[in-house]
Amino acid sequence: MVNIDSKKLNILQVLKETPMSYSDLKFKCGYRKENSREFVNLLKLGLRLNLIRLERESRTYRII
Repeated sequence: MVNIDSKKLNILQVLKETPMSYSDLKFKCGYRKENSREFVNLLKLGLRLNLIRLERESRTYRII
């Protein structure tokens, strides 16, 4: 659980700098094709917990 929390915090720290697209966020957080499922699950968790918001018009993610 601690590992997941630290990875989730990493995503939030990256988004704290600036809103960004899915692919930019994934790359900046260090995820590659082989572990993209983990990134998707963490991003969905952030959306469900209302920590992250998807702006549909610009297709960017940002911190709430």
